[in-house]
Amino acid sequence: EALSIAAQTLADDAVACSDHINRFVESSDEGLVFAGVIGPTGMVVSSSESQTFDFGDSEDFQQIAARPRPRVDILSEGRVTGRNVVVVTLPYGPDETAPDGYISVSLPHYQVAGAPDQTGLQPGRAVFTINRLGEVLTSSEPLETAEALLPRDRVTHALAGGGSRQFTAPRGDGTPTLYTVVPIVEGTMYAIGAWADGTVH
Repeated sequence: EALSIAAQTLADDAVACSDHINRFVESSDEGLVFAGVIGPTGMVVSSSESQTFDFGDSEDFQQIAARPRPRVDILSEGRVTGRNVVVVTLPYGPDETAPDGYISVSLPHYQVAGAPDQTGLQPGRAVFTINRLGEVLTSSEPLETAEALLPRDRVTHALAGGGSRQFTAPRGDGTPTLYTVVPIVEGTMYAIGAWADGTVH
């Protein structure tokens, strides 16, 4: 939300927008390694990096541009950071079916989904993003099955306390599951990792 406002209000001033994004990343307690505003053609118009990037030829970008929607990707080598990351991309603008552009943030994969040397999700594990109401925004699993994998009282667990944390709770089908919660924007948007086997390796 904060980045969306910056993208819309500072759209004509890339330097000011990048400064705002840098402050956003630096003030994050959750280890964001990248944040940026991507234009409708895939060009990164402002970001926390000093160099420019063009995602227009990226298959992931082409997919989200063809069907704009919130999306989460798990990349063993992020195109910008070169790191193993969870990338959350959200369309912004008054019409999300024809967005003005996209907000993208990257978190280290291990913060949400396990150990630093993992390059993907093992069976029984999943990554989600939810909003402050507990609504699923993105999921590494099909959205129709995501509800059953999340904690029954996800809002209480996500909003209780603050910062990153772990807890064990029954998921939708009652299976005890270990969860990690990493606020992307505290009070607004959260990344959740789920381990059905109840352990982090």
